[in-house]
Amino acid sequence: MLNKRSLNRRHLLYYLKVYDQHSDIFIGNMVDITTEGILLTCDAEIKIHTCFDFRIILPEEFPDADEILCRVQSKWQRQLNSEVYDIGFNFIKISTKDTSNINRLIDEFAFQH
Repeated sequence: MLNKRSLNRRHLLYYLKVYDQHSDIFIGNMVDITTEGILLTCDAEIKIHTCFDFRIILPEEFPDADEILCRVQSKWQRQLNSEVYDIGFNFIKISTKDTSNINRLIDEFAFQH
């Protein structure tokens, strides 16, 4: 996997839960984030280059919002063991408000380097 990312992903203090917006099925836990995409740890494979509408649940301590809604495309996956996959997604469609919420997440809830 060639790293073509222009921004360094940031690890958060929380693993945020991610659901499909339409079916409300749990997809996985968000491991890290940038304004360009997210990394999820999932219990199942996901077809690469597929679009999804995600609902990312924000921490209770997050002011003024409960969730981030976005359309993403799966870009790559790596099997960690027989039951767990890391899967990278790029944002395809996300509102200005939710992009601001991502920046706020990074500023307030990311590990400091």
